[in-house]
Amino acid sequence: MHGWMTHREFADLFAIARAAPGPGTLLATLIGWEVAGWQGALVASLAFFVPSSLLVYIAAHVWNRWRGSAWHAAIEAGFAPIAVGLVGAGGLAILRSGDTGPLAWGTVLCVAACRIWRPEIHPLVLLGLGAAMFAFIALIT
Repeated sequence: MHGWMTHREFADLFAIARAAPGPGTLLATLIGWEVAGWQGALVASLAFFVPSSLLVYIAAHVWNRWRGSAWHAAIEAGFAPIAVGLVGAGGLAILRSGDTGPLAWGTVLCVAACRIWRPEIHPLVLLGLGAAMFAFIALIT
């Protein structure tokens, strides 16, 4: 659109951003680098991250200032089911996107049931048990 780079250069930068660990927002930094060198990378990164970081910082400051009030507790209690729904939707999206079979779905249901039955069990313990189960199945098949 602006002639900053070719379609091929953009595709290459996109591939690098997707292959690198971390957030996909690395693409903005790479485009800044391609267009204007290290100064462009710096400006692109700052423009991408500083506004949202400031907004979160201010929101956290205000949120903590009202800690202990009745409405603060009510809002936190209201966020709990939203968080559960988002985590569940993310898990469902992952299960639907891959070649998952009944074993994966069963494992997810068992982990969810275990978390409801015994919420004090650390999630990493369940993750480790699930990984061990799938590793064992991979070894015997």
